[in-house]
Amino acid sequence: MAIPKTGSRKIIVDDIKYRWTVRKRPTYTQAVMESNIQAAVELYEEPGSVLSINFPWVRYDSFIGIPQEPVTPKLIEQSVRTALQKGWLPEKKESAFTLDYEKE
Repeated sequence: MAIPKTGSRKIIVDDIKYRWTVRKRPTYTQAVMESNIQAAVELYEEPGSVLSINFPWVRYDSFIGIPQEPVTPKLIEQSVRTALQKGWLPEKKESAFTLDYEKE
């Protein structure tokens, strides 16, 4: 599934353009059950596989819990590099590649 162009942000990692986003509103589960925040990343020009990043903190707009950190471009950049090292192939039309973020 492709990321919508509106509301997504551009990031360049190692001279390759990507598009990334975090859902504007939490899903029901994210809002009431303190589910982790998620971000999605794909190639900017010709998207293939989507990278789904799970961050180990709650959303800022969660009904329960206290937010710990925002998702920043630096965190997305680190996650893209980690995912590429772990085998994510962003140009291939495959199912989403899931990465659980770990602080370096």
